[in-house]
Amino acid sequence: MNVLIVAGRLPGPPWTVTGTLRLIARGLAARGHEVAIACQGVDDPQSQAPSPVIARAPYEQNGSDWPRGLGHWARRVASRGAFDAVLSLSRCVRGDLWMPLGPTPGAWMSGVLEAHGPIGLAKALYRHAGVLAAARAGERPGRIAVIGKASRDAARSALAAQRLDTRVVALPFFSSLRAPDPITRERWRAELRSAIGVREADTLALVSSVGHVGDSLANVLAALPRINGTTARGGSCIALVLARDIYHAHDQAVRAGCTEWVRILGPTSRIAAALAACDVALVPEPAPVGADAFSRGDSGRFAADALRMARPVLAEPFAPGAELVRAQPPLGDPGSIVRSDGVEPVATAWARAIGKAMDPAWRDRATLAAAAAGEQLGENGFLDAIEECLHAAIGERRRAPGPRRDGARIKG
Repeated sequence: MNVLIVAGRLPGPPWTVTGTLRLIARGLAARGHEVAIACQGVDDPQSQAPSPVIARAPYEQNGSDWPRGLGHWARRVASRGAFDAVLSLSRCVRGDLWMPLGPTPGAWMSGVLEAHGPIGLAKALYRHAGVLAAARAGERPGRIAVIGKASRDAARSALAAQRLDTRVVALPFFSSLRAPDPITRERWRAELRSAIGVREADTLALVSSVGHVGDSLANVLAALPRINGTTARGGSCIALVLARDIYHAHDQAVRAGCTEWVRILGPTSRIAAALAACDVALVPEPAPVGADAFSRGDSGRFAADALRMARPVLAEPFAPGAELVRAQPPLGDPGSIVRSDGVEPVATAWARAIGKAMDPAWRDRATLAAAAAGEQLGENGFLDAIEECLHAAIGERRRAPGPRRDGARIKG
């Protein structure tokens, strides 16, 4: 196959959509396919080698994730090349296989509203005007790929009214990380904990907050004073927050009155080292609360990477990748699901879960189960599914009646 992969902005850190695209491109190329990449802009074109990169514009660090006209431009790129199939990772563009990584326009606007209020939403819409055009897009995609069963069920439910539910397929969760040898792991652990001032007696919790910073992060941070306020524990729980929005993550820590127990980690290329240094990984349900996994564009990659690195995972029931936190017989659970009964504050449920994770005996058992779960999350199964979906989409298009039976298709 000759495949064109379409994406928006491709930032430098590999633990972004950039890393997922690179994994797919290199994986398909290693299987004998020709792969080219068309994107709005790329920070480091060499990072996608050996696939050629066609950029619409120079990369902008603070550019919009909702560029106007990306679909029209990508359609021209596809028409000029002899591509058998188009795989789109962009919410703005739909191809033979559409695997949207990122929120729908509605979920994105809801997230901005929750995090920044009406004035913040107005400012965001002025700067990211392309989101309104994307919200009006009504083209029918080819096949729709999402990651995990929860996203599949949510997508089918959301798309049933458009009669697109039969086009939804679930891809397996994946991680491209490789667990380091024990010496490297301990070195990474010592280096990072020393750099951020975390004692060996402290429990370091790596918290995923890579989207809009809202109430979900606030609930986790509000649990810290409840845990660390007790004198019976030998060490404290320190939250290392993985956040793209560093300013608002710090603001949440100030509001919760727990800045002494919080460290902020911005976009990083060393996610493996961060996971090696932590004792447990926390996955709160991201903003906007109530949006489903499909509308948020969740991949569950943080949870998958944590398990791949043998880190126990604490996750809210509808957090991305929560379905991975399941028992591994005979080892038990690789973490726990943080449930609130709807009466008690969510922060109380987090305090209870984190308190349990601070028990070394619990962590030892959960670490063994996490390692077993992580062994099932390599990228080969994910790439097999991508390849199968592309072949199926091509075959379906060629069997369809009408004049356009050959050539890749883009709608957006």
